[in-house]
Amino acid sequence: MSQLVSYAAKRVAGDKAAHFARQFEPEDPLYEYYEQNGKQKRRKREVPPGLTKQEAKILRKVRSRAHYLDKGFNLCGLRFGWTFIIGLIPVVGDLTNGLLNHKLVVKKAQQVENIPDWLIRRMVMNNSVSLGLGFVPLVGDIALAAWKSNWRNAELLEKCTPT
Repeated sequence: MSQLVSYAAKRVAGDKAAHFARQFEPEDPLYEYYEQNGKQKRRKREVPPGLTKQEAKILRKVRSRAHYLDKGFNLCGLRFGWTFIIGLIPVVGDLTNGLLNHKLVVKKAQQVENIPDWLIRRMVMNNSVSLGLGFVPLVGDIALAAWKSNWRNAELLEKCTPT
């Protein structure tokens, strides 16, 4: 989705608009991209230093789940995940997405010791926005694919894990 928006913005307003559109998308929690010999490649992100083994394991699991829920598939240059596919089913799919997002990402993040309450509230708020967007037919599902609440939650967890 973001690639389509970036392409359209680039065609209409040039490179600056495409860069502007990309800056609001959260980074991929599972992979980092780098350039080698003029080609873009990716590798799995390392966990930040200073985490315990359990915290590192939880962070890796949350990153992986967020990746597959929000950006696991690539079809004709569009990146989307299971939340988009499940969300296409009216009402039941949106409720299922809300439960999956909470159970697979937020509940797993709560296993980190001494996690701040404000962080959990913010993660639940991201999921609430996702759930609300999902109830709008089709347009909401497309916005949901662009919002990527699980990515945002993985990024919040990474930045706020106790060290």
